[in-house]
Amino acid sequence: MIFKIIKIDDQSRLKKLEKIKKSFLSKKKDDISLFHFQEVKKDMFHTVFHLNDEYLMGTKKIGNQTSVPFSQYINFFFFKNSRFCLIENTDTVYFNEIKNYISSKTHEQIQEYTLNKNDFSNIVNRLGGFIKKIEYSNGEDDYEKGFSSIEDFNVINKDYFIDYVSLNNNEYFISIYKSGKVSVSNSDEDYLIDFAEVIVDELENHSI
Repeated sequence: MIFKIIKIDDQSRLKKLEKIKKSFLSKKKDDISLFHFQEVKKDMFHTVFHLNDEYLMGTKKIGNQTSVPFSQYINFFFFKNSRFCLIENTDTVYFNEIKNYISSKTHEQIQEYTLNKNDFSNIVNRLGGFIKKIEYSNGEDDYEKGFSSIEDFNVINKDYFIDYVSLNNNEYFISIYKSGKVSVSNSDEDYLIDFAEVIVDELENHSI
C-alpha cells in the first residue's frame, strides 16, 4: 500500500470524523462518504472513505457511450497525540479529494509533508533491514547506490540529500520518498497498523 504523509495543526479536530454517519453508498456522483471509523489501538484511529466514481467506455470518434459505477476505498490513519497522519495514495485526484473532504469536515488545514535528513535517518534506522537502493544528490549531481547496509545509508545521509530509499524489512519491501510518500508491500491489517505507528511516532518525536 502507498501512503502520503500529511501534517495538521490540531489533531483533536479529526475526531469530528467519528460523528459523520457511516455509509457504503454515495448519494450523488463523485460524492465521498465515511465507510469505516475505528480506534485500532489506544489513541490511534483508522478510517476508510468511499469515493463514488465511474468507468467510462466508448470510442475515439463516438465518445463515451457507457458508464459503469466504480467504488474506491481510501484508508486514513491519524493519532490523538500526533500532528502527523497517513492517507492512502492510490491516485493524485483521489488523494486531493480526500484531503479536501477531511479539511472541510474538520475545519483543519492539511499540509503535505516533505521528509528531511533527520526524518530519513530516524525512520530508516527504526525500521531496520537491508537497503536495496538509495537515490541521493549533492544539490547538483544525482547518484544512486544499491544493496547497502544501514551503516552505508547513515554515511550517505550525513553528507548528501536523500531523495529515495528502498529496503527489505521482515521480507517486506518498503519505499520512502523525500516527497513524503511511503509504501509497503504488505496489506496485512496488523502489519499496516504497526507500520503506520512507527512512521508517525518517529516524525512526531524527532522531527525538527
